[in-house]
Amino acid sequence: MNEYKFAPVYDFFLSPYITRIRRKVVDISQNYGFKTILDVCCGTGHQVRLLRKHGFDATGVDLNEDMLRQSGKGFITPPCRKQDASALDIPGNSFDMSTTTLSLHETDPGIAKSIVSEMIRITKPGGFLLLIDYELSVRTSTFSHKLTSLVEWMVGGDHYRNFRKYNSNGGLEKLAESEKLEIEKEFIFTRHGLVMKLLEVHK
Repeated sequence: MNEYKFAPVYDFFLSPYITRIRRKVVDISQNYGFKTILDVCCGTGHQVRLLRKHGFDATGVDLNEDMLRQSGKGFITPPCRKQDASALDIPGNSFDMSTTTLSLHETDPGIAKSIVSEMIRITKPGGFLLLIDYELSVRTSTFSHKLTSLVEWMVGGDHYRNFRKYNSNGGLEKLAESEKLEIEKEFIFTRHGLVMKLLEVHK
């Protein structure tokens, strides 16, 4: 299965599961007074559009052209542009906050680490990273664990292999530790086996 074949209906199927998370991203951005925000691996641009609706200077990057075509619909200037998240063509210290949702688990561990490193580089000192992805641990319900694993297995291929590596390597916790990032706040969405980590950038 290739999830990008379903780009036109991606939001229709995904939104019921992560609408609460997308709204939480807006709440956090408001509470911390962020102004400039980059959504890395932005997909169809739903999160970027929601942030813009609430007055943020938000933009996104993604490598998949099918997803980017969806993000550009209805916009004179598309909110997302094509870039490799592991080697961003963006000057350092450009954003108050950078975020990514459900992208790291599907990526080769080395590339996932490069993505986080790039997010740190383009975020201002004292700014924040907001990483949102699976955390299948003792805090996750058995149902969520089995359902998430089943969905990833159905996607198959490198996606599933990377998902297994991501979990066996310790997920977001170990990624944050490898970049010497300290957790400012953590939000757990146990129903879906997801965790959101807000991490302050020190340079």
